[in-house]
Amino acid sequence: ENLSPEEIREKILSFFDVIITKMKMPEEDIIPLESCQCEEIVEMVIMPLAHHFLALGENNKALYYFLEITSAYLILGDNYMAHLYLKEGERLLKTLKDDKSWSHTFEAAAF
Repeated sequence: ENLSPEEIREKILSFFDVIITKMKMPEEDIIPLESCQCEEIVEMVIMPLAHHFLALGENNKALYYFLEITSAYLILGDNYMAHLYLKEGERLLKTLKDDKSWSHTFEAAAF
């Protein structure tokens, strides 16, 4: 999109308006009533993606997903699983350090 500076400004301001409106809402209106399905998403989507990229030899992307898995398990309060996948990410990072710089590794994984 080729937006003018004014259009970009309006887009940013409307985004912050939405955020401020949500912050003013009572907490019970913000928190969903259904149970969290984070663990199921990690196990059924993110974990297979990490192993898929690992099998393909795309270690940059596998590292990214292992860090996402670690983050999810920390949020879920499962420190053991978080530690397990953090160690897997650390192992991958050590293999990637020989190939490229850390910043390039992260950029290749994230973008």
